[in-house]
Amino acid sequence: MRRKLTLLITTVVVALCLGHSAPAWSAEAAPYPVWWSPELGLESLDLIDSKLQEDFPRGQQFHLMKDELKGTKTDTLLDQAHPEYGYIYDYERVNIEERWIEDCRSLFEWTGKGFDVDQDDRYWVHAHNMRAIYSARCYALSALKQAKPANTSYVRDFVFDQDAMSYIPPMIGMGWSCRGLHEFLEANRHGVSWSDFLSEFFGDKLPVYDRTVVDETTFLVEEILGRSPSYSGWVDHEFRTEIYGRGDINGDGLDDLLIRWQERNLAGNGDLFTRFTALYVATRYERDGVLRVVDFFGPLPKNSVGRCVARKYIVESGRSQ
Repeated sequence: MRRKLTLLITTVVVALCLGHSAPAWSAEAAPYPVWWSPELGLESLDLIDSKLQEDFPRGQQFHLMKDELKGTKTDTLLDQAHPEYGYIYDYERVNIEERWIEDCRSLFEWTGKGFDVDQDDRYWVHAHNMRAIYSARCYALSALKQAKPANTSYVRDFVFDQDAMSYIPPMIGMGWSCRGLHEFLEANRHGVSWSDFLSEFFGDKLPVYDRTVVDETTFLVEEILGRSPSYSGWVDHEFRTEIYGRGDINGDGLDDLLIRWQERNLAGNGDLFTRFTALYVATRYERDGVLRVVDFFGPLPKNSVGRCVARKYIVESGRSQ
């Protein structure tokens, strides 16, 4: 398994060969300076505040909404044979509020107050895609704003390869909600990899995955449905994991990876759209170990309206034992 580059210059050469601009580094002198992906369009860490205030392009702005459900009991029983089950309720949306998301500041404010994509809106796919793109970008800038050069690193030469599922934790690889958070926290606490977690979780009914190393900072896993010897199947959804930065982000002196995760699902027209996204801070406490998530930024990956104090639990589970 190749998980490191022999020389730093190789990273730059590979990035250029792949058609990307050279990665950016902070000018601060330190053993392991802050690095960030050119995908963020950031020339200097000093420009983060101005980037956070920039308006999104007009065609990429969107709205989020928040409402309540009001239930009214009907005269119809849930089950005529079992009146003890009670009656059917009709529900309607009330107290509907909408907020226009035009920059990182408005995204932070209204996402933090529980505003979400309106699934009944005709532009819901657009809103999902745009929220995923700008959540990753805005929260990455916010995380980099607190990043410092690291004194010790077990991830500076980290790159993705075909065995990436053996050192990515399931919390990053799969996505989760508050309901299933405990299992992912336990895996994170004990250094269980994505591949080992899948084997225990699914047993003999392990899903079929296609794995693609897009480049040394990007790893793609597609879940295939309907695969058989005579039929290649189709992609139901895909998980994309991408390194957005490196540096000491949580202030413990260790070098961290800033990792963007996203899940794309099939829309009604057969196209994939980005439904969920998340931004993780991950590190290693020893060379070649499974990554541990030590911090988290932005909305929860499976439901943007948080119902648990996930960030606190994640930070606790990722601490060195």
